[in-house]
Amino acid sequence: MRFLFVAPRYHTNQVEIVKGLKDREHEVEFWVKYTEKIENYSELTPKKIDKSNIFCLFLREKSYIPSCKEVYLNLKRYKPEVVIVRDINLFSFVVSIISKFFVNSKVILYTQDPTLIQKNESYLQKLKRRIKRIIGATISKVAYSPVEVANVDNIHNKNNLTNSNIYFVPFVVKELENTMRKYFKNNKINILIIGKYRPYKNLDLILKSLKYVNELDRIKITILGQVSNLSEKSYFERLQKQIEIGKYEDIVKLEANVEHSEISKIYNSNDIFILTSKKEIASISILEAMSYGLCVLSTNINGTASYLQNSDLIFESENEIDLANKLNHLINNKKEIINYGREASIIAKTSTNFESYYNRLNEILVKEFNFPLLNKEERY
Repeated sequence: MRFLFVAPRYHTNQVEIVKGLKDREHEVEFWVKYTEKIENYSELTPKKIDKSNIFCLFLREKSYIPSCKEVYLNLKRYKPEVVIVRDINLFSFVVSIISKFFVNSKVILYTQDPTLIQKNESYLQKLKRRIKRIIGATISKVAYSPVEVANVDNIHNKNNLTNSNIYFVPFVVKELENTMRKYFKNNKINILIIGKYRPYKNLDLILKSLKYVNELDRIKITILGQVSNLSEKSYFERLQKQIEIGKYEDIVKLEANVEHSEISKIYNSNDIFILTSKKEIASISILEAMSYGLCVLSTNINGTASYLQNSDLIFESENEIDLANKLNHLINNKKEIINYGREASIIAKTSTNFESYYNRLNEILVKEFNFPLLNKEERY
């Protein structure tokens, strides 16, 4: 079966999905608006679709409408049977309309909106959701998301939640071999944070929390991120200055633009992973960290925090004292770090494997389109 994915860029959270489909002998293409410095092209190289020359004359430089001619010619060449488009935007709209009418593709909208919403939403929230649903219907009648709730605090009282008419389909992370990992390299509690050097990632939260952490000599912190423009470079330099002012040079290390091939080694060298973002729609990095057996701490405003299945590992967004309290507890209870890490590894294997994704996707295609997923042998 021929799959086409359409998204602003080829994000890490799609790599294992592409791999899983190709392993089952499906064909896959991935079309994007742009590429970024740190991307994983081990399974495929995404195809960049040019802007429309006509519309560019009337739009601002940063605006993007794909070339309808290029989209049409590539659709006629590839003839995708299933098209999965990322979110509501002009790129998704153009590809979905042309693929439905000229290639007869089955189009699914991939969103990161929550599949469960609060029953007591305000009128304005309901109105926004209704408008978004109407606009989304022009792209596809069907949507799926890997996010259950936007704020994990809400999941503990499911009586207050209702279905948003979006299918839940989990993220997929790489399944690792069953090896007993070693913890506490160099007799330290090693802490890892991964995120672009941008303000919304709130990487300085960990630096603010350190003045409330009791035994700094027992921890080592590594922060990894992308520096690909002046804004990210400025944020990186600001963090470096904060480290110098706080005299944390022996505790905190910043790294930029680390090769993807090195990430596995880095995960295996750390014990705790922290997501510090002010608001994260759906972090894939915490799921990757879980698969490597790290004890994961996440802010409550993160669409994938529900995968943790343990409220003790959730701290309040932008609250450095709450984060410090969690760290102090773990520093004084090192066995819990190992236990949480091993639990996380099991959860990742059972909740974020490709088989779960594939089965859910098949359910959607059968129910909504009467179009089951068939492998190569079943098709011919």
